[in-house]
Amino acid sequence: MLKHIDVSATSVDFYIFLIDEQGAQNHNYDFGSVYFGQLKEIKAYLVNNTPQKLPFKIKFLSGKQTADEEIPNLQTPNELGIEQLERVMNCYPSEGFVDSYSQIPLRFTCKSRVTDNMVFWTRNYCMKGENTHDEIPESQFDPITYSYTCIFEFNGQTDLSPYVHISAKGICPTVKISSHALNFGECKVNEKKDIAVILDNKNEDHPVEFSFSSVANFKAAPKGGTLLPRDTHPVDFVFEPKGLGKFTSYMDLELFGAYKIPIKLVGAALSIGEKRVLSQKKIFIITNP
Repeated sequence: MLKHIDVSATSVDFYIFLIDEQGAQNHNYDFGSVYFGQLKEIKAYLVNNTPQKLPFKIKFLSGKQTADEEIPNLQTPNELGIEQLERVMNCYPSEGFVDSYSQIPLRFTCKSRVTDNMVFWTRNYCMKGENTHDEIPESQFDPITYSYTCIFEFNGQTDLSPYVHISAKGICPTVKISSHALNFGECKVNEKKDIAVILDNKNEDHPVEFSFSSVANFKAAPKGGTLLPRDTHPVDFVFEPKGLGKFTSYMDLELFGAYKIPIKLVGAALSIGEKRVLSQKKIFIITNP
């Protein structure tokens, strides 16, 4: 008697791919606009949908490259060192192992180098008054587009590798300060004077981190913070002389710790005021005999 045996099977694709934080398969990651010198990161996951534990190593190529194109020849150690120094994007970890049917987290980072010309332009923009008509060479600092291809090598092979494309657009901060030269006049020792200024973030989409350097006899409050897009923030500069004399100092407004805008502070202490002494409270402790 002829017997019939029903056989069914499920087809499974064995391959490796990346997913984003939402769980969607994604091989294109765009940082969008990023300030020169600002650190920004994107999280993703490397998924190993094969029955083997695989060692991997990541290789970066400048520009957008596809799997159909020939991979450039190996670099010399000197060329590799220069490329790594100039590269503005990285991935962590850059090598390791991914177990079978599992995934590991990845961090793509972007941080470009800040040149002297970028600092000069940002400082001029910040210090330029709203009502002046001086020309600033903005054309020298048009956004710079960065593009890289991230290739994953498994056991030294790239036939299983997803080609991941990463891009960003570098821009300069556009922050204004209402005054960059403050004259406090005369203030007695043991007293203080303050002048309020306004910080204005002209960027419509991105916040800016700011801080102020420390100088003797002067201080800024707050000492640092974040300017939201299209936001203004008041800052109080305080002159509090510790001794007699005429004082001229420069305090830096720092953006992301990379762009320094000098603020001139002038004040004089020609006499001594009364020293304020904080009253101390007496505390009595009563114990039961």
